[in-house]
Formats: sequence, structure tokens, C-alpha cells
Amino acid sequence: MAFHNMSNGTTINENLLNEVSKSFTSTFTYERNIITTETIIKDEEGNEKKTTKEETQYLLIESNTIVGHYKYYYKEITTEKENTKITKKVFTNEELIGEKYTMIKEYLKEKLHIRENDIEIDT
Repeated sequence: MAFHNMSNGTTINENLLNEVSKSFTSTFTYERNIITTETIIKDEEGNEKKTTKEETQYLLIESNTIVGHYKYYYKEITTEKENTKITKKVFTNEELIGEKYTMIKEYLKEKLHIRENDIEIDT
């Protein structure tokens, strides 16, 4: 991008690089979730004692980057192993919102005045 700007008579300097980078700023949205671990321990008399531990996890739910705008989906699962039960969310799939490389296409059209028909992005 900077080379193309230079070919239009724009000097490459810190201001140009900062301006170009603003056009490609990524954003990420996270959701706070709690992982719950329940453990049951039996004492010598056979009495059960239940303990619960909670841990915070942050799940990426949306991103908008140079590659594209994506939403991410999770489902809550519970797994049990011996005397421990863990409940948490796990990734299931992602969804592209719009088209890939929208930031690049918009930059080329708006800043460099390149026509839509002249833009080809090989993925």
C-alpha cells in the first residue's frame, strides 16, 4: 500500500505509515465465561464432600481484521471423569460476515481510487 502511495507522489514517512495502518485496524470482542469444576471426595467414613472451583475464560466472539469480519460460536458442554465434572464452553464454528478482505478492497477504492472491477484478490 505504501509503495502504491509513493508511486502517486506521496512521500513514505511515519505519517503515511500511520495513516495506512489506521485503515487496517483490527478489532476483537470477547465474552467472559466461567469454567466450573466440581469435585466429589469421599472421606474415610464414606461421606461425600463436594468442592467447586471457578475459573474465568475469555472467548473471542467477534473479530474484524484485514482478512474479514467473523463471528465465533460456542456451546456449553459438561464432561465427567471419575470424581470430577467440568462445565465449559467450547468452540463450534465461525461465520464470515460479508466478504473476505473487505478492509483491503475499501482502502483500494477509497484511498487509491481503484475501480471495483480492477480489484482481484487471490485467496
